Amino acid sequence: MGDVPDQSDLKAAVADILRTNDLEKITMRMVMTMLCTKFSVEAEQLAPHKRFVRETINKYLEDLERAASAPAPRKRKSAEALDPKLLKPVRLTGIERAVVLAEPLATFLGDTVIPRSHIPKRVSEYVKKHDLQDPNDRRSILCDDALKTALKVDTFTFFSLAKIISGLVHKPDDCSQELKDLAKEVEEKYLIEKQRKRDENIANGVFQEKKSSKKAKVSKAKSSSSAPRKPSGLLKPMQLSEELFAVCGEAQLPRTEVVKKIWVYIRENQLKDPNNGNRILCDAKLQAVFDGNSTVTNMGMNKYLSAHLSQIE
Repeated sequence: MGDVPDQSDLKAAVADILRTNDLEKITMRMVMTMLCTKFSVEAEQLAPHKRFVRETINKYLEDLERAASAPAPRKRKSAEALDPKLLKPVRLTGIERAVVLAEPLATFLGDTVIPRSHIPKRVSEYVKKHDLQDPNDRRSILCDDALKTALKVDTFTFFSLAKIISGLVHKPDDCSQELKDLAKEVEEKYLIEKQRKRDENIANGVFQEKKSSKKAKVSKAKSSSSAPRKPSGLLKPMQLSEELFAVCGEAQLPRTEVVKKIWVYIRENQLKDPNNGNRILCDAKLQAVFDGNSTVTNMGMNKYLSAHLSQIE
């Protein structure tokens, strides 16, 4: 057997055990057994250190509870850590540029020059206010007299609105100098507001990451809407007997993981029969699991496992 570890090694081992096991299931006895297995010492050798182990466990749980109750610090990115795109000057996109509205759309919206992106927003607000969606097809908009006059259509969908708008607006460069100056003024105001919002987000550490594709958005929506499933069947964790725990090194495992751990133990200890690859030569620990048999076959060992696995209470 090995030597009893010092307190620093014990403390590190206890922390590792608590990090990798279910704190609602693990017991003091299990921790002591795991420590004996890890350091290859007898329980009697480790018994004098039981009080230190218990104090270490209590300290770990206190630190864990303190960390959970403390308010999470708000993360902020320094200028050096920001996405380079956020440090570039703010610019307007094509749809944010100002356009000159033709009549009678200008009269309907009450403006002559506005950012192009504002037009569908204003139309949408009007549609909702006057309840103009077709009750039989909510995608279709039934124009009232005012909207019919402004857009020059009887019905439309928001997918077709961009095409309708394109025939009802003009580029400022194609208009009078007065309208050009007005368009420039509108864009400057929009640009200032856009810059203000970006600076505010940077100050608050708020950044919106753009998804690279529609597929990524759908994938995120599905993952956020579906609750995680509890393991069941062969994946459901089981309580291992002390004999099986001595082989696997963990107190609770799904049956599939138990089989994997047993094979790891067999390979590490070179327990496969060199003359027959289908037969396992059992050492003392495996004999305790396999009903005292000195040998078992690859397929035959599974029948002994049920007696060493029980439901977790």
